[in-house]
Amino acid sequence: MSGPEELARSRLRASHADRERVIGLLKAAFVQGRLTKDEFDGRVERAFAARTCAELARFTDDLPVTPVAPGRRPVRACPRPLADAEVRQGGRAIAHTAVITVLLWAAAIVTFNGAMFVAAFGATCTILAISAMTGSRLLGLWLDRLR
Repeated sequence: MSGPEELARSRLRASHADRERVIGLLKAAFVQGRLTKDEFDGRVERAFAARTCAELARFTDDLPVTPVAPGRRPVRACPRPLADAEVRQGGRAIAHTAVITVLLWAAAIVTFNGAMFVAAFGATCTILAISAMTGSRLLGLWLDRLR
């Protein structure tokens, strides 16, 4: 744009998207060390208060435009709160079952009772099954994060 078109654009009221774009440029300049913390804070504060596109343009006039490298996109984190919660729940189940198993084996050894040996063996099988299921879930999460 040049001439009358640029003048008309500068008189337009700034939108939230315009402000966010300018603040994004300011953040990039701050991270690159082109702005001090005080300069950054002041410009962001004034960008939120700016009413026109011309006012917004003044905050980035002295900053170079850094083009995005072709083929490069920002990497987005892929949080998995549900999967992580399942793994934590499985870990708690393993911990609780392990404590019960140790107590059952201790009681079986002290009392030398056949029923206690059966219960301790059952608890041991249970903890092995829960560990296998939780371990496979952890392995799946690990493989997902590698992709």
